[in-house]
Amino acid sequence: MRKPDAIYLLPRVSNAGSFNTKMNHHNYLGSDILVPQKSSQLVTIFDMSYPERTDIPPEVSITSPVTMLPGFHSTWTSRLAKLHLHTIGDLLFFFPRDYQCFAERVELDTLPREETEVSVQGTITEIRGGRTRFGKSIFTITLQCGNTLLTATWFSMPYLKKKYQVSDSVLLSGKVKPKKTGKKWEMTHPRIVLLEEDQQATGGEVLPIYPLTQGLTQATMQRIVRLAVEHYADQLEEVLPESLRTKKGVISITTAVKHIHCPESLAEAEASRFRFSYQELLVLQLALALRRWQLAATSKAPELETDARIHARITSRFPFTLTSAQQHVVQEITEDMASSRPMNRLLQGDVGSGKTVVAEYAMLLCVAHQHQAVLMAPT
Repeated sequence: MRKPDAIYLLPRVSNAGSFNTKMNHHNYLGSDILVPQKSSQLVTIFDMSYPERTDIPPEVSITSPVTMLPGFHSTWTSRLAKLHLHTIGDLLFFFPRDYQCFAERVELDTLPREETEVSVQGTITEIRGGRTRFGKSIFTITLQCGNTLLTATWFSMPYLKKKYQVSDSVLLSGKVKPKKTGKKWEMTHPRIVLLEEDQQATGGEVLPIYPLTQGLTQATMQRIVRLAVEHYADQLEEVLPESLRTKKGVISITTAVKHIHCPESLAEAEASRFRFSYQELLVLQLALALRRWQLAATSKAPELETDARIHARITSRFPFTLTSAQQHVVQEITEDMASSRPMNRLLQGDVGSGKTVVAEYAMLLCVAHQHQAVLMAPT
């Protein structure tokens, strides 16, 4: 029975340094071993190519560009760039500057004819602008809410005329009261939010308010950030240990990002802000601690010790006796100056509490050890 043939790829380095591959064919029959064939042309591995896989979509992460968001419009790219928002991670950490709280949404047809705090959704059918007899600007819109009309009025806010137009869908929140005639209602200075087309607001929400740029509305920015949060907030890596978070009452980073952008209450938004404020201060304190450790390990200061004789010579120059608080601070400073570690200290006190004399004591201690000292008084 004839054994199967074997094909080997034998690498060989040519004089020019290129890596060549030559194919040799062997037959396993003992009496029929072929001499390796000489190929007419050597093929280098640099000539070998492999087809690219186009059936595997690229993996999207928080470092991916914002254009990878599902449902992203290409017109948003340049506008987000003006806000320095280039990646999905940038959107996750683009925190709101404020929040708007809305009452529960109702249908005006179902309300009793009395003043109440509600949220209503409708379509703008008319816009009017003008001035009162006292010169104040006045902006009024008429809203079609089902079978009921509502008139909303704002004073001294002329810029609203450029933000809204007929057929826009909006959500109004505030005190609504019935007009004396007809099935009409009116609101004065309600909170107003422009809704996306076919968007249905539920009311009772806490809506984030973001910094904007030309071409982006609050509704659009809220939609973009919400897409990033819903799809990629779970990819964030936690940096604070669970034991520390439990001890300090700090929520996880994923929960914090979700609640700071989409809170169900102001308490959730505040808890998220506390998480990021705590993390920022913790990082700052750790950086300062590492800096102090580095200085202590690499820098040496002269050891300026004090004794009763030096202390008496310094205090005798003052025409008064140091207070107990000053003596306490002087004791801490002299202990630092007696060490080989450079002192890094901030002395805080009210105006007239005697901070300067404490600084003079430290300077005279330097002079006692034949060193120089300088007092800088920028005020």
